[in-house]
Order: sequence, then structure tokens, then C-alpha cells
Amino acid sequence: MKWVGLILLVLAALPAGIFFLRRALPLVMEWTRYGRPPRAREAAIESLGKLGKARPAGQADADRVLNRLLELLDDPYIWARRSALRGLGELGDRRAMPALEEFAASELERRLQREAEIALDKLRRAPVPGRR
Repeated sequence: MKWVGLILLVLAALPAGIFFLRRALPLVMEWTRYGRPPRAREAAIESLGKLGKARPAGQADADRVLNRLLELLDDPYIWARRSALRGLGELGDRRAMPALEEFAASELERRLQREAEIALDKLRRAPVPGRR
């Protein structure tokens, strides 16, 4: 009987969580902009992958997240680029693979090359939509 109550509680929280994610995305996108405090900006960039993966508002938001993370691969701040790589790995969108492969091949900073390789590995292991 305890499980039934727990399941009902989780089901009741789902719409609120989806509402929260829809409201959170514009705010998080704003905090990814250059000029924000670096650590807060890094956290916002990495969280984009999680928000995009949840896809609460549909494919349009997932596309916005993917495009923003791809833009951030060219950011002048090294740790923003690292956060974008981590976010792309978390997002799990295979459309990022060509950009990640190019980044890994051309980036001079070895730590960032490694992050790109990690993200690529996550994407290669991610389930392909529509396949069982």
C-alpha cells in the first residue's frame, strides 16, 4: 500500500516538474551568455543537456538546446567549451556527432579533446530513436 501512495505522489509531481522545466529553459539559456559569472555560466551550460534531454516542450526546445550547445563549442572561454561538450554528451542527440568529431580533431587543448571523445562515446552508446 505504501508503494501506491508513492506512485501517486510521483504522478502528481510530474506535471509540475514539466511546467518547471518549460519555465527554466529560457532562464538557463540566458545564463549561458558571455558576461555572466563564469562558474554560474558553466553550470547553466551543462544543465542545458539535462533540460534538452527531458524535452518537456517538444522538439523545438530540443533543437534550441542543441544549437546553443553547438554554438558554445566556439566560445573563447575554455571552461564554457568544456561545459558545452559535457552538455552535448548528456543531451544524447546524435546530430551533434559531426561537430564533436570535428572539434576533437581540430582542438589543440588535450583536455577538451578528451571531453569531446567522452561525449562522442556517450552518443555512440545512446539508443537510436525509433529502433528497438
